[in-house]
Amino acid sequence: MRRAGCFAARRFAAACVALACACTPTLTQTSSYPSAPTAAPSSTLATLSGAACEPRRFAFDDVAGGTVTSAELRGRLTLVLFLATYDPASQAQARLLSNLLRRHRPRINVLGVVLEPGAHRPMIEAFAAALELGYRLALADPEQLADGSAFAGLHHVPSLVLLDLDGCERWRNIGLADAATVERALGRAESHAR
Repeated sequence: MRRAGCFAARRFAAACVALACACTPTLTQTSSYPSAPTAAPSSTLATLSGAACEPRRFAFDDVAGGTVTSAELRGRLTLVLFLATYDPASQAQARLLSNLLRRHRPRINVLGVVLEPGAHRPMIEAFAAALELGYRLALADPEQLADGSAFAGLHHVPSLVLLDLDGCERWRNIGLADAATVERALGRAESHAR
């Protein structure tokens, strides 16, 4: 029975991604974002600095109707994933982080930030249900990614940011990151915190 449910969920997820991909030109044209989320370049940018930094301060509307803030995530390492439901690499990254969270809970937080308009909420909810994500999804509006914001200019999907216990950015990856790369970044951030 469980096997049949997994197969149905995968077929549903594939159908959602196919539907979203078919709508992508419309999404891009009607998006209120300065530039619609784009697939990440093939290269990655990874940084880890031990220097003092200013903690990221943010508040995103949660897909469930609440708000998720930087203050409630402090005290644990936090991975923030910027994604789009119609992007296959975002789907792969979201699933990888869900598995990673299962192994590292309660040591880490994961937050998915969807770079799509609020009108796509039904698609986002279907995306989360089909992938059985174990973490919250939030929506980012264009102002939250504008110059001077906590995550200014992060509009490539998938993009992954690691915040330390104080909320300072310690690592960033543009594009799909494999589990070993994320694990190394978490290990370095944990050793830095000691």
